[in-house]
Amino acid sequence: MRIPRFAPSRTVLVVALLMAAALTTAAWLGLRPQSPPAEPDFPSAEPTPAPATAPAGPPWRYGRADARFTVVEYADLECPFCRAYFAVLKRWIDAHPDVSWQW
Repeated sequence: MRIPRFAPSRTVLVVALLMAAALTTAAWLGLRPQSPPAEPDFPSAEPTPAPATAPAGPPWRYGRADARFTVVEYADLECPFCRAYFAVLKRWIDAHPDVSWQW
């Protein structure tokens, strides 16, 4: 009784070589250091200062500044559920003046 030997066909070898080349290329592109974005050629205008009454950046607040309680929300406004809850929570904060909202 003869034991059959595995003899890969040329198609299997070609596909394996193409897969290895694709994986090597993907790894090379993924591990390559990213170059910083190029500076624009035109001069930029000087930034205008923000008004003193509005905060310049995070954390963003809504409601009275002297509120007794603060609700801190972690949300993504691109999420449909978070976007729908945004309006509900805003109405609730408006109805309760002793609560402010930070997100």
